[in-house]
Order: sequence, then C-alpha cells, then structure tokens
Amino acid sequence: MCRTSLTLAPPRITGSWENSHPVFLGQAKLYVLADKYGIEPLRRLIILKLYRTLSTFKLYDTGVVSIIEFVRFVYLNTPPNHGGQVDPLRNMVTRYVISVLGKIGENQYFQELLEDGGPFVADFWRIIWSV
Repeated sequence: MCRTSLTLAPPRITGSWENSHPVFLGQAKLYVLADKYGIEPLRRLIILKLYRTLSTFKLYDTGVVSIIEFVRFVYLNTPPNHGGQVDPLRNMVTRYVISVLGKIGENQYFQELLEDGGPFVADFWRIIWSV
C-alpha cells in the first residue's frame, strides 16, 4: 500500500501583476461555510492558513482594492460581535489592515471604507486604542 502525504502551502503572490482577490476571497468563503455548518476544525485550519498567507503577503499598490474587498466580504458574511467577542476572521483581518496602515492609510478605497462606518471601523479603532 502506498501512502502519500499532501501538504498544502499557502498561496504566494509574487508580483504586483498577480491578483490576490481570489486567494483571500476563496479562503474567506470557505471559512464562512465552515462557520455556518459548525465545522470547527475546518474553521481553525482556514484561520491558520489565512494567517500564514497574510503574514507572507507583500502588499503592492495594485492589491489594496483586493484587500478592501476582502475586508468588506468578511464583515458582511461573519457574525457580528457579541458580548465583547469578535469573530476570529474579523479580528485577524482588522489586525492585518492595521499592520499595513502605512501603505493603505491614504488610499481612496480605504478612506471610503472608513467613511462607511460600521463594525469594521469600530473594531479598527478598538484595536488601535488598545495598543
């Protein structure tokens, strides 16, 4: 009997010409599905994989729109904060945005996201003020 092991490395974006949108959105959609059906091991795995992807992701100016769309998708499709508990994906996405704030802070699409207000902006400022 032949046994093989499959290791799935996080996708890598290696240049400004590559579209990061499908990478992040695909992982977020799978997370939402796992959350909806209560598949906790899958949900945790996706958080881990997405963390690895974001931690190695080089954000180019051309990728800012994809990040903003990713944030919007996450906040539209994950549970709202309840009793001070923030959904893990929301928390990670917000912390990522804060980590790249120097690159996206003056971007028009990021400014529009802030102008929209709502839960993302509340989480964003809560984390900023807690640092």
